[in-house]
Amino acid sequence: MAFAIWEKFFAHMSFIPWSLLKDRTIFGACLLSFTLFINYSGWASYFTSFLQVVNNLSVTEASYAMQTYTVSVVLLALATGGVISITGRYKPIALYFGVSLTILGMSLLIYFRQPDHKVGYIVMCMIFISFAEGVLVICTEIAIMAAAAEQQYFAVSLAVLGLFGNIGSAIGLTISAAIWQGILPNKLSANLPDIDQADLLLIYESLPTQLSFSLGTTEHLAIQHAYSDAQRGLLIAGTVVWVIGLAAVLGLV
Repeated sequence: MAFAIWEKFFAHMSFIPWSLLKDRTIFGACLLSFTLFINYSGWASYFTSFLQVVNNLSVTEASYAMQTYTVSVVLLALATGGVISITGRYKPIALYFGVSLTILGMSLLIYFRQPDHKVGYIVMCMIFISFAEGVLVICTEIAIMAAAAEQQYFAVSLAVLGLFGNIGSAIGLTISAAIWQGILPNKLSANLPDIDQADLLLIYESLPTQLSFSLGTTEHLAIQHAYSDAQRGLLIAGTVVWVIGLAAVLGLV
């Protein structure tokens, strides 16, 4: 907001023309980038730990699962670029594939996050989300460059797009930390046996301590369910923000 006010009223030489800042496609692309990053930073912040605790994966296996997301995003971004170069259209792809598949993947992940489901279902949901967001990442960049029209503004337009993404990431991390710290300790306190209540803070703060309990013990099950409930909160928040993303895509020309 401060940046826009400065550019409009005080800058002697503007960083980006005001006409571009108020263009609905540029603003929509920036808002979509904001949503992408607030979503990912929200649900994925604690997901590696979640996979270790709830799904009993090793650090290596959890890292492989998370890298599935990264690789899939890149592959779908490349494929989407090819489709857009042939069709010349990006909005239908973003709306009917990107946003829809993201919401589907997030919704399924809310269900499959529970300890009694196999990790394969979680990886499936992550692939859905990564495919969708790989599409959306390239659509935001194509949209903002198409709206900028003149080549001299491509770089600065992409810089503004990155700015919105970084702001979204910061907000997503803040929201995820607030939700995690609000839910996990309370659920641990409610689920852990009385004998472990004295070690509640240590269990909450230390992943090695959480993983030290044997599979199937009361403590381990309590920690699993606490993690599952906390992750549910993150996923719900990450799904809700796609109301903003949907509005952003609808605003694209």
